Amino acid sequence: MLRVGETVGPYEILARLKAGGMATLFVGQKRGAAGFSRHVAIKVVHEHLATDEEFVRMFVDEALLQARIHHPNVVHVEELGETPGPGSAVPVHYLVMEYVYGCSLSQMLDSLARRNRRLSPELAVHIAIQTLAGLHAAHELKDERGVNLGVVHRDVSPQNVLLAYEGHVKLIDFGVAKARNRSQQTTSASLKGKLRYMPPEQAMGAMNIDRRADVYALGIVLWEMLAFRKLFSAKDDLILLDMVRNPKIVPPSEISKELPKELDRVVMKALAPRVEDRYATAQDFRRALAEAMPKAMLVDASHVADLLVAVMSEQMKKDREALPSQLSAVVAHEARRESVQADEALMTMTISAAGKAFLSDLSIEVEAPIHTPTPLSKPAFAPPPVAPPSVEVASTPNAPLPEAVIAKRRALADTWRGDPAMGTPTRPAEAGPSKMLPIVAGIVTLTLVVIAAGAWYALRVRDEPIATSLSPEIATELATSVPIAPPTTIAPAVAVPTTPTDVVQAPAVEVPTTPVAEPVAEVPPPEATTTPSATSPPPTTTTRAARPPRRRTTGGGSVPLADEW
Repeated sequence: MLRVGETVGPYEILARLKAGGMATLFVGQKRGAAGFSRHVAIKVVHEHLATDEEFVRMFVDEALLQARIHHPNVVHVEELGETPGPGSAVPVHYLVMEYVYGCSLSQMLDSLARRNRRLSPELAVHIAIQTLAGLHAAHELKDERGVNLGVVHRDVSPQNVLLAYEGHVKLIDFGVAKARNRSQQTTSASLKGKLRYMPPEQAMGAMNIDRRADVYALGIVLWEMLAFRKLFSAKDDLILLDMVRNPKIVPPSEISKELPKELDRVVMKALAPRVEDRYATAQDFRRALAEAMPKAMLVDASHVADLLVAVMSEQMKKDREALPSQLSAVVAHEARRESVQADEALMTMTISAAGKAFLSDLSIEVEAPIHTPTPLSKPAFAPPPVAPPSVEVASTPNAPLPEAVIAKRRALADTWRGDPAMGTPTRPAEAGPSKMLPIVAGIVTLTLVVIAAGAWYALRVRDEPIATSLSPEIATELATSVPIAPPTTIAPAVAVPTTPTDVVQAPAVEVPTTPVAEPVAEVPPPEATTTPSATSPPPTTTTRAARPPRRRTTGGGSVPLADEW
């Protein structure tokens, strides 16, 4: 095992970064003339695997394949070497790559979950677009004769997407990649890659997978960045394998409501279970994302760098303490970015992750409950910053969400509404006086209409003239059935002619000039009456002055109404 300070080939080992199941990763330095020096990453095969010819061939194939790819979004391989081991007869096989100071996408997502934040849709699409550019470069790789090598990465996952602290996105680890010129080919139905990110045909053990398998895998990575939860997760590998082979995927907007429908269409096409329904190339997928989310094209490396400084500050501090002085200076330089820029990037490039159950890879493998990717009838959320006391919140982002919490949040979604971004939950308006106003107004209006109609009818009946024609028989019957006082006859004064005549003049009676309020008594006619001359005017009939009776007009004269008396 190599130690810090030892050399492997022309490279000096400066620090040990991490160890995996097949190799250990170191940071080395290559020195040259005139003070030239350059930091590199050195991948060294474990000593117990160095004598395994099959594994060594696979390691060599990875180096030869990745060394052909020259693209800014793919980590470049510089050298493949073999040297005698220090104090051992077992040779040391090593792979030298460009050193990228940064973190993996999975590490950043875990750090965001601890802060209760998640990537904005624009940043998530930006990372996917950059990764697709590197994938397309690998898929288009040709040999010396110009024939496409048919490269398939077969292990696209958040662990193999590297985010440099300078803001660049790079694809790494072509260890299980498939290519026609590899000496070590898969000859059995063994599965290569991470199970949760496999397309159905790869999980079925198909031997003839092509670049569309990588399109599907990156579609899963993008789906998880947008929805901020794992697409497939189960405690048992057999259950997980069945979920991957028979996927039931919902659009990410069913979980994150702010996502546009056009982005849903692009993601779901990349995740089509049938190979023929997916994008033919990574380039087609990349262009479709750019059209669905144009704002993602405005995100550049500086935005990503500012966000990483804000999110990965604790990891940077650990790196400065663990790395030698030559590398800690580089780390310190990246960490000296303005804190204002970092805080601004955290607010603009991420959004709240309230109510999202993002689980890290470790928790899923060890203790995550079985979860099927079926959508909730209503997306549950805990509106920040106010949450009802009955809602339980997971204590750590890596802990699985209990079923009881999910049930309570579903009930909460039925009774609470509000804007999670503004933090203003409001209860639905309860029935009160405001809902009775239309009913009261209708009753009042109907009452006023009835009153107005009654008043109009009364006025019309009062003012309508009575013009009823009675037959002579009915008029005679009415006249005889009701006693009627005869009218008072007063003889007017008659002028005496100047010539003598035999006519005797009737005595004159004074007639009151004004009517009296009460009815006047009947005045009997004078005892001595005379017959007026032919030239005398007809007698005048007077009625009571207080209240003239209403009369009906008949053929025989004017008859008073009986009810007037």
